[in-house]
Amino acid sequence: MNEQVKAMIKEQVTKLFKQFMAKEIEEKELIMELHTIAFLYKKGNMGIWFRWHEGHPAAITVFDIKSSLAHPRNKVYTCECIEATINDNSLVVNFS
Repeated sequence: MNEQVKAMIKEQVTKLFKQFMAKEIEEKELIMELHTIAFLYKKGNMGIWFRWHEGHPAAITVFDIKSSLAHPRNKVYTCECIEATINDNSLVVNFS
C-alpha cells in the first residue's frame, strides 16, 4: 500500500472520527463505516490497522475500537484518543 492510499484512508477515518465526536453519526455507523474501509483495503490475510499517533505502542483495529467503545471505562479513554488524534491530525495508517 503506497503513501498516497494511506493518506486517503487517514483522511476518511479522521473525517468519520470528527463526525462521531460531533455526534453527527452514532457509534454503530462509525463502526460500520470503519469496517467498510477496512474491507475495501483487505488483501488476503493483510489489512489496515492504526496507531493513534506515531510512537503509540499498540496496533489498533476496527474491532479494538468497537470493543473499547462498548465498555464505559474504555469508551472514555478511546474518545480521548480520538479527540487527540483529530486535534493533532496524528492518526497513523498501517497495512500488514
